[in-house]
This record gives sequence, C-alpha cells and structure tokens, in this order.
Amino acid sequence: MASTLATQLSQIAAHSTNSLNLKAQKAAHAQSLIFDPPVAATQDFETLYAICIEGFQELCLLDHRFAQFGRSIFSEQSKGEERTQMTQQENKELDGVLEDFLGLVSGRLLLRPAVKAVEWLVRRFRVHEYNTSFLILTFLPYHTDPLFLTLLSILPSAIPEQFRFLHPYVKSLANPPRHTIVYSATNSQSFMSLLNAHVLRICRAHQHYHGLLALWGGILTEAASGMLDMARSGRKGIQQQNEEDVAIRLLPVLNDGLAMKKVPELRLGCYMLLTVLSAKAHLGDTVLDGMMQAVVSGCTKDTFNAGLLCLGILAQKKEKAQLPKVVVKEVLKAGDVETRLINISKSHRIAKLTLGLALGIIDANCGGPDATPRLTFLEKVLEARIMTDAQASLVMSSMLRAAQNIDHESNETAESRLLVADFLLRLLGSTNAGHILQRALEDTSIDVDSLEMKLQTVIRPAEGNVRTSGHNVEMLDTNPSPAPAETFESVVQRVPSRTVDEVSFLSPKKSHIFDSLAYAFLLAIPDSAHLESFSKLPILRWQSATEDPWYFSFFVRVWCGPYPTLARTMALNIVKTSISSEVDKSKDFQALLPYLINALTDHAKKVRRGAADVVIALHRIYNRKRSKEQFPNDVRIWGREEIYGHIRNTKEINSISWEAASKFIEDVLMQGIEECVLDSNYIGRLIEDCLRGSSRSKANDASTITSSLRSSEKSTLLSFLSSHVFATPLFAVKLNLLSIFNRVTKIGGVSRTRTLLPMLEAWVLLGAEEIMKQCEIEKVKLEDLEDQIVKVVTANDSGGLDLLQEIVKGERATNQPSLTRASLGRLRQLWSSLKGESKNSIGLLLLRVSMNSIPNRNVPESSQALAMDILRSAHLSTNVLKTLLDDRLAALDVQDETPASKRRRTSHNRSVALNADESSKATVALGRLTFVLEMIDSSNPATHLQLLEGLLQALAKLQHFKSRIGSELAFVQTLVLGSILEIVNSFKDSHDKRLDPSIIRTDLLIDCVRSTASPEVQNAALLVVSSLATVVPELVLHSVMPIFTFMGATVLRQDDEYSVHVVNQTILKVIPPLVASLKVQNRDIVSGTAGLLLSFVSAFEHIPPHRRLRLFTSLVRTLGERDFLFATLAMFVDKYMNSQAVEAFAVDFAAQFDPETQILTAGKYLNLVMDIWKPERTLSDVILSPGDIAGHRPTQLTSRLFTLLERIISQSSLGSQVKNLMKSGDQKGDGLRDAFTIVFENLIVLLDVLKNDTNLRAACDRLLETSLDLLSTVELLKSISALLMQPDDELRRKSLIALERRLRKSNANDEASRKGCLAFVSKLTDIAQETAANTPLKITAISCLDQILEKYGKKDTEITLAAATIISTPNVLDYEDDNIRIMTLLCLSSIVGVLGPGIIPILPQALPVVLQHLTLALDGDSRSPKLHNAAYSFFGALILHVPWMISGAQLENLLVLSYQSAEADVGAEADSNRIQTLQAMAQRVEPKEALTAFEKTWTTAVTVGPLAVKEYLRYLTTLVEKHPKSVIMRQSQILGENLLKAFGLRQTQASGHQRKYEAEEIDSIEQQTNDLALKMIMKMNDTVFRPVFLSIVGWACNRSKKSRTGNVARLITFFGFLDTFFDTLQSLVTGYASYILTPAIEVLNTASPQDPDTRLLWTATLRALEKSFQHDQDDFWQSPSHFSAILPPLLACISHASALPPSSLPITQTLIPAITALTSATDSHTQQKDLNTSLMSYLRSSEARVRLAAVRCEVALAKQLGEEWLTLLPEMLPFISELREDGDEEVERETERWIKVVEGKLGEGLDEMLQ
Repeated sequence: MASTLATQLSQIAAHSTNSLNLKAQKAAHAQSLIFDPPVAATQDFETLYAICIEGFQELCLLDHRFAQFGRSIFSEQSKGEERTQMTQQENKELDGVLEDFLGLVSGRLLLRPAVKAVEWLVRRFRVHEYNTSFLILTFLPYHTDPLFLTLLSILPSAIPEQFRFLHPYVKSLANPPRHTIVYSATNSQSFMSLLNAHVLRICRAHQHYHGLLALWGGILTEAASGMLDMARSGRKGIQQQNEEDVAIRLLPVLNDGLAMKKVPELRLGCYMLLTVLSAKAHLGDTVLDGMMQAVVSGCTKDTFNAGLLCLGILAQKKEKAQLPKVVVKEVLKAGDVETRLINISKSHRIAKLTLGLALGIIDANCGGPDATPRLTFLEKVLEARIMTDAQASLVMSSMLRAAQNIDHESNETAESRLLVADFLLRLLGSTNAGHILQRALEDTSIDVDSLEMKLQTVIRPAEGNVRTSGHNVEMLDTNPSPAPAETFESVVQRVPSRTVDEVSFLSPKKSHIFDSLAYAFLLAIPDSAHLESFSKLPILRWQSATEDPWYFSFFVRVWCGPYPTLARTMALNIVKTSISSEVDKSKDFQALLPYLINALTDHAKKVRRGAADVVIALHRIYNRKRSKEQFPNDVRIWGREEIYGHIRNTKEINSISWEAASKFIEDVLMQGIEECVLDSNYIGRLIEDCLRGSSRSKANDASTITSSLRSSEKSTLLSFLSSHVFATPLFAVKLNLLSIFNRVTKIGGVSRTRTLLPMLEAWVLLGAEEIMKQCEIEKVKLEDLEDQIVKVVTANDSGGLDLLQEIVKGERATNQPSLTRASLGRLRQLWSSLKGESKNSIGLLLLRVSMNSIPNRNVPESSQALAMDILRSAHLSTNVLKTLLDDRLAALDVQDETPASKRRRTSHNRSVALNADESSKATVALGRLTFVLEMIDSSNPATHLQLLEGLLQALAKLQHFKSRIGSELAFVQTLVLGSILEIVNSFKDSHDKRLDPSIIRTDLLIDCVRSTASPEVQNAALLVVSSLATVVPELVLHSVMPIFTFMGATVLRQDDEYSVHVVNQTILKVIPPLVASLKVQNRDIVSGTAGLLLSFVSAFEHIPPHRRLRLFTSLVRTLGERDFLFATLAMFVDKYMNSQAVEAFAVDFAAQFDPETQILTAGKYLNLVMDIWKPERTLSDVILSPGDIAGHRPTQLTSRLFTLLERIISQSSLGSQVKNLMKSGDQKGDGLRDAFTIVFENLIVLLDVLKNDTNLRAACDRLLETSLDLLSTVELLKSISALLMQPDDELRRKSLIALERRLRKSNANDEASRKGCLAFVSKLTDIAQETAANTPLKITAISCLDQILEKYGKKDTEITLAAATIISTPNVLDYEDDNIRIMTLLCLSSIVGVLGPGIIPILPQALPVVLQHLTLALDGDSRSPKLHNAAYSFFGALILHVPWMISGAQLENLLVLSYQSAEADVGAEADSNRIQTLQAMAQRVEPKEALTAFEKTWTTAVTVGPLAVKEYLRYLTTLVEKHPKSVIMRQSQILGENLLKAFGLRQTQASGHQRKYEAEEIDSIEQQTNDLALKMIMKMNDTVFRPVFLSIVGWACNRSKKSRTGNVARLITFFGFLDTFFDTLQSLVTGYASYILTPAIEVLNTASPQDPDTRLLWTATLRALEKSFQHDQDDFWQSPSHFSAILPPLLACISHASALPPSSLPITQTLIPAITALTSATDSHTQQKDLNTSLMSYLRSSEARVRLAAVRCEVALAKQLGEEWLTLLPEMLPFISELREDGDEEVERETERWIKVVEGKLGEGLDEMLQ
C-alpha cells in the first residue's frame, strides 16, 4: 500500500500544470477545436486572437448581448491573461464570465463564428480544463455532431465523475448515442442534478434555445420513467417509498421550471415530466391537485393547449372527480375552453378533466351573473360526447340538483330560471345528450314535478306512449313557454268569463279557451291561494260540476294530457275533492271510469295515487252494501248527453247500470287499487282478468280478485268502455285503453271487433294532417296508436279482414299511408291464424302489393317492402304457394300474348323477339315470378309436392321467354330447378309417394342443359336428371348420352364445389341404371359405355387438376373398376399419347384401386394390345380411335401403352401390396396368382407377336421384368424355374436378370428366400456348364450365382463349395470369353469371402489360372482392365481371408505383375484395385516373406520404370506403417537392405546400366524413400537404428575408384536423406552429426557450386548442415573440436562467390543460411568473434562478388543475432567505412543496407561512429 506521502505526491502530480515541462505545455497549447495539433502548436496568441476576434465580432452582429464580453474575455488585455497566475477569487469571477458566454453562445455552436469564439476560450482560458463540466453541457445538445468529437479529443484525461459515461467515447472518439445519456441520467443522480441546474440557469438568463430544451425534456422524461421503473422492485411499502424519493428529487425542478412563464418549451418539458410521474407513480389526490395548480398558475397562450392536455392526464389519475377551485377558475378564464377540449378529445382521453370542470362550474352557481358562458360550456361538452354516459349523467344530475336549489324569491330568479330551463330544454332536444338527461331524470332522487313547476317548463316528456318520443315536450299544446314576466293574475285576467257554445272540453271540436285555462292552471299550482282562485273561476262553472261535464272535463283533459306530473295530480285531486263533497249520492259518474283507468296507467306514481283517490271517492258513492232495493232508480248519468259535446250522438255512448258500475268499482278496481298505484301495468291485467273471468293473485297477499259481474254485465261493460274509446277525442286515452281491450277477443256473444270496428271505420275517414297534428299536441306516436287501432280486427272476423284489405288496396284511407303500414303489420300478426280462402286471398293481396300490381293504384315503396317482408317471413302453405305461382304464371301468359299478324309470321319452333315496351313489361313480369319462386325456394319445396307440375310449367315458360327477351334467366331457372330437385328428392326418399310420370318432361330438362350458357343452370338441371334417374329411370336412360357429351364440354371444366357435386351426383345416379340396363340386354358393357368414357377422357385437359383424380376414380368405381379401368387407361394413352402429365395422372389413377384389380386390369390391358395386332380387331376398334390403329400408328400406340403399364406395375406401393396378399394365403392371394398367370401368358404371347419389332419387344421385355419384380423371391423363383424351361435363351436371361435385381434387394435373414435361392443354385451351375447356352445367359447365371452365394452361401457351405468347384473348372473359369472369366473371378472372390479357409481345395487349380488371366489382362494386344480388376479382386479376397495360402513365388509373381500394371496405364479403377490388394498384402502377409519378395523384385521394379518403383516404395511404406514396432525391429536388417537398395537408385542411374529416369522422377522417388526411412526410424530405438544408420553412412562413404559419378550420386542421396532426417527429428538426432562431420568437411573442401557434377552435392551438404545447426540443443556444434573443424571449410565456401553471379542462389539461399545457423548454434563470444574475424577477411577480398557475399552474410547475422552480434560492431566499423566507398556499386548498396539493419537494431545512427 502506498504511503501517505506517496498519495500526496500523486495528487500533486495529477493537478500539476507542468510549468517546467515544456513538452507537456506544448501539447496542451496544441489542443484546439479548429486546428490540427501540429498547426495549433505553432500558433502564438497574437495570431490566434486575430482569428478568434473575427468570429466574436460576427456574433455581436447576430446578438447585441455578446458585446459585453468584448470588454473582458475578448479584450486586448485578454491576450496576456494567464489563469495559473490568477488568484482563486479572480479565477472564480472569470469562470462566471466564461460560463455566461458559453451559455449565450451554446445555441449557435453550429455556426463558424461561434466555434471561432469558443476556440479563444479553449486556447487562452483553457475552459476544457478549468470549466470542463459546463463546456460539456454546452456541447451536449450536439452530441451527434462531428463538433462533439472534436470536443472529446481535447478533454483532459480526468473528466468530472458526472461524465464518466463519456470515457469509452473519449478513447474511441465516437459520438455517444442518446440512450447512453439517458442511462446515465437514470442511474446517476449527480449527472441528473447537474444537467437540471444547467438548464435552469440558462433559462433564467434567457439564453435558452430549442436544441437544449428538447434534449433536456426528452432525457429528463425518459430518465424519470426509468427511475420509476426501477423503483417498482420490492414490497409495496418499499415501492411507494422509492417512488416518493424519485418524486422528491424531481419536484424542485418542476417548481422552478413551471415558474418560468416566458420559457414555453421549458414548461412543455415540465408537462412531459408531470405526465410520466402521474402515469407511473402512485400519487395521491392531494399531490395531483398541487401539480394541477402548478400547471395552471403560469399558463400562457402558447402553453395553454399543452397544459390542458397535461391537466387531462393528471385528472385521469385522480380518484375523485372534483378539481381545485383555482384550477377551474384559471382554466375557464382562458376562454373558448370547450372548443379546445373537443379538439384534444379527438386524440386523447380528457373525459375526467371535462367532468371536473363541469362539476366545478355547477358548484360555482351556474345561475349567477356569468351563467351564460358556463352553461354554454356545459352544453357544448355534453353535445360533443367527450365524457362517458355515466360521467355525463353525473353532470346532469348535479345540474338538476343545482337547478332545484335556485332561490324562488331571489331578484335574479327569473333570469336564472329562464337560462337553466332553456339549457335543459336544449339538452332534451339534443341527439347526443337528450337520452342521458332523460335517464338522469329517471335515476335522480329530485322531485322533477316541483322542479318543472319551479322552472315553469316541462323538462320531462309525458310518459306512457308519449314517453317513447324523442322530441322536446312543450308546456302547452301549441304555445311556447311563456315569458317569465307573466304572473298568474295577468294570465287570469285574459281568460274569458264565459263561453258561447262549448259544453265540454272533451268535445272533438277544438276549444278556444282551454289553452288559456291550462296555462293559468299551471301558474296557479305552486300557490294554493292561486289554485283556489282558479278553481272558482266563473268560466269553469264549478257550482254545476256534478250537473254538467264542463268543470270535470277540463281536469280530465289535464290529467290525460302532456302536462307536468304535479299538474296532472292536482287535476285529479280537485276532481276527487269535488266528488267527495257531493251530497247527492245518486249521481252516476261512470263516464269518468275510462279516464280514471287511463290515469291508472300513467307512468307517474303520484298521478296513479291521485286516480286511486278518485276511485275511492267514487266507491263511497257506489256503495254496494245497500240492498238491491236501495239502488236509486232515477239515477242520472253524469255527462252522458254532453260529455263529448253536441257533435256525438247520445246513442253512440253505451252505459252500464248502477249495479254493474258498483260491482266494477268494488270488485275490480277497489280490489287491486293499491297494486295499480305501485304498477302502471297492473290495471290492464286487472281489467283483462275481469272481462275474461280469470283471477290474479294480489301482490301483497294470497287472496284472489273475484268479480261478481255476470257475463251479460261484462259484455255491457266491454261495450261501454269501447264506446268511450270510440268517442273520446284524446288519442292518448284511445291508445292506453285499446292496449288493454285488445287483449280480450270475445265476451259472451260480443266480440271485440264488433264493438271497436266502428272506431276503425271512423278512423279511416279522418284526414292524415288532422291526425298528425293531434298526435303532436298529445305527444302520441302515431305508429303505436294505429297499431292498436287495427288490432281490433281478429282472424275470424271477415268484416274486419275485408276492411284491412280495402285499406291495403287503397280503397279506403288513401291519405293515411301509416294506416296502410299498420294494416299490413296486423295482417302479418294474423297470418298464422288465417284459414282457407281468407289466407289465399290475403296472400295474393300481399303478393300484388309487394309487386305494385294493384289495379289503378301506385303502392308506396314502404308498403311494397313490408308486404314482401311479410311473405318472406310467413309460413306459406302449399295452397297459398300454388295460388301465388298460378297467378304469376297467368300474368306471364298475358305478357306472352302476341298480335295475330305476328303469330302468323312465326314458325312453330322459333320465337319472335319482343320490342322495347314488350321487353320491359316481360322483365317486370319475370321479376314478379322470381319473387314467388324465391318464396317457394325458401319454403322447403320438398314439403309442397303439388307444386311440381306448376314449377315444370314455369320452367317451360322461362325457356320460351329466354330467347324472346335475349337473356339467359340463369337465376330464375336455377330457382325453379332447385325447387324441382328438392321435390324429386322427396319422392326418392319416400316409399309411400309415387311420382306421376306424365308430368315429367325429360326433354325440357335436357333442353335446359344444352341450350343455356349458365353453369349454374346446367348444374341444377343435371342434378334434377340425376335424381329422376333414381326415381323414374325409364324416362331418363334414352337421354343419357347427350347428357354426358354435354358434361364433357361444360360442367367438367368448372372448378367450383357445386359443379363437382353435380358431376358426382350425375355419375352416382345415372350410370348404375345404365349399366344395369346393358346387362339386362346382354350387351357388352364396355362397348355400350365407350362413348360415355370418351366424353370424360376428352374433357380431361379442361378439368381442374385437383379435381381429376377424385372424378375419374368415382366414375370408374361406379361403372365397375374390374371391367372399365383398363379401357379408361387405354383411352388416356390413345387420346393423349405424348403427354407426360396425363401419363403420370394415369399412374396415380390406377394406384387408387386394390392390387388384384390392377393386375387383372393389366391382363385385360394386354388383351387389348393383342387385339390391336390382330387382323380382325374387335374391342380395340370401339375403345381406341380407328385412325390410331391404321398405318404406322399401332407401333407408337403399343409403345405408349407398354410405357404406361410399366409405370403402373413398377409402383413400389403395388409391389408391397402384392407381397402382403401373397403372404396371406387366402382367396385374394390365389386370385392374384391367377391374375399374374394371365399377365405372364399375355406377355409371352406378345413377345412372339412383336418379335419382328425390336423396340416393342424390348418394351415388352421390360414390362415382363417389372411384372416379375412384383412377386416375392420365392414366388419369383417358381416363376423363373418355369421360364427357364423355355427354349428362348433371351427370355431365360431376362428372367435371370429380374432374379438378380431381386437378389440385390432381398433380405438375407428371410428363411424362405434362403432355402429357395440355395435350391436354385444347381440350376444356375447347370446353365454355367452348358455348352449350348449363349454367353450372355451364362454371364447372367454366374452373376445370379454370385448374388445368391454371397447372400446365403454361409448358411450352407457344402452347396457353396460345390458351386465353387464347378465354376473353377477350366470350362468355366478358363472359358474363351473374357466376360465369363471376369464374372467367374468375381464370383470366386465372393465365394472366398463366404468360405474362408474352406476355399483351399480349389486353390491349386484356380491360382495358376488366375495369374494367367492377370498376365493376359496386361498384355498389350489383349489388355482388359475389367479382367485385371477381377483378378485383383480374387487375390484381394485370398489375402484378406487366407493370406498364408499364397507362396513366396506367387507373391513375387504378383508383385512383378503389379509393377507392370502400374506402368501399363490400365485406368484409375484398375490402379485403385491393385493398390488396395497389395496394401492388404503388405498388412496381412508374413512380413519376412513380404520383405523377401520385395527385395527379390526390386531390380524388376527398377527395370519396369519409375511408377513401378514408387509402387514398390508405397507397399513397403504400408508394411512399415501397419506393423507394430516389435515386428519392424525384428526385421530391421532386411528393411535396411531394402532401404539401401532404394537409396542406390541415383547411383544405379548414374552408372547407366538401367532404364534412364528423369531427374524429377529420381527426386520424387528419393523423397518417398526418405519418408519411408523416417517412418521406419520412428518404429526403432537407438540400439536398433544406429547399426542401420552406420550401414547407411558406410554405404555412402564407400568410394569406388571406378566411378566418381557413382560416389557423388551416393553422397547426394545420403545428404538429401540427412536434410530430411535432421529437419524432422531435430534435436533428437543431433548426436548422429558426429558420423557425418568428416564426410561433410570433405565435401565442402572438394565440391564446388560452379562444378555441374558436384553442385547438387555441395548444396545438399550445406542444407543438411544447416538443419543440424538449427536444431542443436545439446551444444554439439559449440564444442571446439566440432566448431573449429567445420568453420574453416564452411567460410571458405564464400570464395566460390567469385565464380558465381552476384544474386547466385547457392550463396544466398544455402551458404549464408548455413553460416547464420552455425553462428546461432554457439553462445561463445570467442567463437563468434573468430567467425566474424574470418568473415571480415573476405570483406577485403579483391573479388567484388566475394566482398558482396561477405556483406550479405554480415547482414543476415545482424538480423538473426541482433544486439548479440553487434557487440562486435567496433571491429566491423572500419570495414563498413571502407565498404561504403567500395568501387562496386552493388557492394556499396548492400553495405548501406547493412548499416540500416545495424541502426535499426541499435536505435541510433552510425554516422558519428563511422566518422
């Protein structure tokens, strides 16, 4: 560990300014943003200032704020400033100025002047060292620009810790990517704080720019996101704490940033950060509220939209919807907020912010002085659907509660009420917000009635049926809302005091005072005094309320009208009070009952309660507890004569007795009155039960409501109520009461229709405008009302049905289209209940309405569509459908009528085209017929069998019309045919129903098929024909062929699924009856259906490819595959003779059938081929084209037929299936054998028939072979045994070839095959010995024998040996034909492998013959590579299995023949066989015998040639390699002898006694010999090898006085061996160099490179010495005796350079490397010095070439030994000086090279030393 002093010193060194280190100061001055360091280092501050001040002055022109720095850091004085001489305080002040400038210039750094100005700060004030952090932050926005790389290059090595992420990029000078900066900001709090502080400082100084703020905002946002992601680890508490820590670090930045209003982009960055915080951190509402207040506190126009979006995101994260009041106030202050919110909502979720603002507006008193813009805001955001329905409903509920709290007595009440009321009314009328307000009205707990009264308007539509209306509800019938300034008193004053002729407000005639009274009544309701005053108005005649209907009828109309609930309730209360105060109990108020029932159906519970109170008051009057005698007799029914004014006839209003009224009130109404109050629907069920006589349980107990009304009284009651329904002018009352009465069909003898039908009859007389106006007044949906009105008609009421039909026809109510629609709707409801003729007539009416074919009337399109929909959706009976179809067919007949003159000009079979008008009418008629056909099609035609005849008539008419109008009518015909098909299929599936053949028109169907171009019509017609072929085949069979001919040309070409279905159905349904018919007639079925097959085959090319296989398979299976498959295949060949694609398809097609069928088909197929070649053809003329059989075509056709059959039979799948069936042993196997017998017999016959046609016979042979291959081996042997009995050798041969092919694939473990094959051997040997058998047959027989014995011979060696004995006899093995010899040798080779030693008995007679064959194979005239290979295969087998059986003499003969083979060029395959055999011999034959044979045949090998010698060496090398060390060491002597013979090749060649080899061949052989020697050495130890080596040395040094050339040749070979020896074994054999030292010295002293005879020896010797020097690790050559002995002759060789060229290779590549290696081998300085001294003596040689060689040697030594050698430099310097001035230029150049090498090693120049 370093000491404290060392640590202090290291710190001082780190902060040292290198004031005394001039080099370091120069390097620091060279750091520049603009200039390269070499240039910057030469610049002084004067020059630099002149350059930089130009940039500063240009900056001042851009921004005047730069001018202030001209007096400080850019002044003339700044040139002399030196920071190292300043005090700490001065440096601090300077830092402030520099940072201010950097902040200001940072936005312009991409400008050249800015870079020049910053250059001054870098060069003069060293800001990159003293202000590193600020400078980096200044340049950081440009981190992707090359400028940033320049900054990185000048940064000091120790940059601040905050920027450690820049270290890799400083070293590699690469731009840091953005994600690196983000990562550092995420994980380094110090860097994040530094960056934030820098940005805030720049912004406060108003020096900000877009690049800086964009970078900061993006990095800060991503870093905050990353920090929050990292904070999510751990438990929930820890996560929350981590998130709080992150927020605490970021909130100060947010506070400072949001406080700067004048820096919009900074605020935007803060908004982004707030968004991330709110999205990823779990912040409470308090924190979020604070953030929102901070956002709105400084919003400007530029940042308001972004701030609004930020507020929206923050609001989404809040749990509570309410916003701080400050936020709401500031947001609304901006103006037009709603438009901005709407725009933002299109791309962002801002619903919760909108909700908070809306609630804030409502809480801030939306009825105040600034209510208008606030309500406008609410209306627009609600209309724009920014919020969800639930949120919008919450806003509306809050608004309703706020409206309820408006002070009624306030001075500003009137205006506030008006604004709020208008606001609510506008919302009710809104498409987007109206339904939400209605739901809020229903769900809220606010008393809507009091609210309506307070606002003096209707904000909720009248319920019941009016409730479904989507329109705004006005307060009065037609008048708009009154002006708020009007008062009750002013309105009452305008009310007339009396009326002229009105007696009741329920009169159908419009009242001229009701609206004013109603308005006054509404104003009076809030004040009881006003209400009392109103009820006592003279105009109401309240005193005679019980006498005439005027008073009560007013209130009846109010409670039945679209008025506020409070008004309706108050009206009922007034009536109840009046009735309760009635003293005279004999008044009969039964006329009020219908209206009270209507009130009990009201949606408002208060209204129903008021109605119940009135009923109770009436109950007190109709008190049944009095006896019957107490019932008053003189009861006057209130309002009977005048309740509906003077217009109605009193007789039209039925009444009930007092008793019945009393019973109805007490037993019906009073029993369920409380339930009626609770449920608005209960009154309907109550009256229904009463009229029907049923009972219904009460809601609160188990008791039942039992009516005491008699049946007659119920009928009277129904008539009574119905008369009021008819008479009342109030549509709402009609609607509500009809909805109750329409549930009751009949009571006693009184039907609902009879009592209510007059109302329908009266209704049709009303005007549509009048009805619509009244519906609008009462807010009743006309559709609902008319639906109830037409429901009075029932299915069994003919009068009502007639009236509905008249309405539909347009005979009644022509101005009421809605009533027509209602009538059609009622007919839809009644349809299922209609019966008989009524249903037919109404169905026909609906059809004509739907077709707009009502005479003299144009039916509206809506009615047409409705009638059409009724017909389509209704269940139509057979009678109805028949009626409709007959009607349309009759109409079509009318359209087809032509003038008499035109008919006369028209032939019976040709139609006349229609003119334009006629065509238009016919098109309409056909369209109407199409509709009827569509209805039939959708009505399950199979259940309407009676329609078949009409449909066939329709089809006939369509066929007729098709040509007249020029259209295919495909769709219509398809409809008809589809329905016909279903009906025919129903006959097919039923055994009870019989189809009448008389109505079937097959000719019409065939005509449809043939005359149309529409595939759909064709397919449909074919399906009908197919079905008819099953139901009534006798009507179809005579038309079959035209059908299939047509199908081949059309339908088969279609690619859709439906067409495929049509074809399949036609095949399955039509063909079986046809085939059955032919069989019955005893006709040939193939001939009879040939045309059918031809239609399909001819269409093959046009059938979609993926459909073909399935189609033809189905066709042939349907016809019968065993009868028709062969004909189909033959037709394919005949029709598409040269198509490979069709042939491939035919193969796949045949494979679809079982194997027995395929073989039987093959037999019939061959019969067809034979029929082609008969003089009188039968079947082939029918199936095949006659033109194909005539002339030369039969040959080509037969060839193609054979080719296809061969491909079919050769399929592997068929072979496996046949074998499986053969193994089964069942009847299928027997049938298959019979089928094969037929095939073989036909093929044999064809072989004879086609014997004169070579090609066809060959094809037939191939087919036979392929057929045989289908059988198992055992079955095949049986068949071949029979074939071998034939006299035809060619047939026998081919059958054996098939057997041979099978044997190659057969399983050796198959016991049955083994027995069969071994039993078959005798037949093969017999053929081999036959003298009459031809050669190919014999060859094939021997080949089969080879296969059998090789595979199964080991199982029975006796049979194998017997066969070997037979074929090794001379008449087989020595047969005159080489091919038989070859096959026999190969067979014997296999037998050797099978028998092993068991082959010995035949070897004595076989081996001489084989050697003789090998000799013949190498003979020049009769050379046979195949025989050569066969012989070597035999010898190879012998060597492999019985090597000891080959004698030495035989080995020698084999080697001699092998040498001859090597030189004979018998081919690569022959060479390979020979090499493999002899290598096996080298491995497996006894080494001693092999080596002896090699030694004895060496001379022969040399005589034969170099290739033979190489062969010799190759085998010898193999012997050495393959035998272990022990064997090699035992045979070392004889190996050495063989080696010396090989070494002596060069000497032998030099003597000239042998064949002359090329030098390259000798070199190659010696290299091979050296390799052999090394491999031999590797397997010997020193004890064994040293004698061998000494023998080699002795052989090499044994000089012959007779032949100097031979002596040199031996030495060349010897030293060449030593070169390889020392180079390979290296230091292991350095000691052996002692044996070669003397001969090497002698060679160096005597040999010369310029002597052609000794040059090669001299070179070989030096190379061998070099290898020995290089690998000396035992200091052998350092030994003085060895070194001093070898050095002089070695250096003396330099003198040979005088006679050689300057660039002589022997010197540069041989001698100099040897000298260098010797010098490297010795570590003795003395020896090196001696060597150098001797070498330098040659530097002063008189011969320039000698000097040059010596210099080059010195250069090599300097390079190799380096400084070790240069210790002798002082001795060399004088010589170097002399050589630099040598007279020879080459010497001088080499000397200069020597000097450079020395200087390079020393590291300094030699000039001074040489001087």
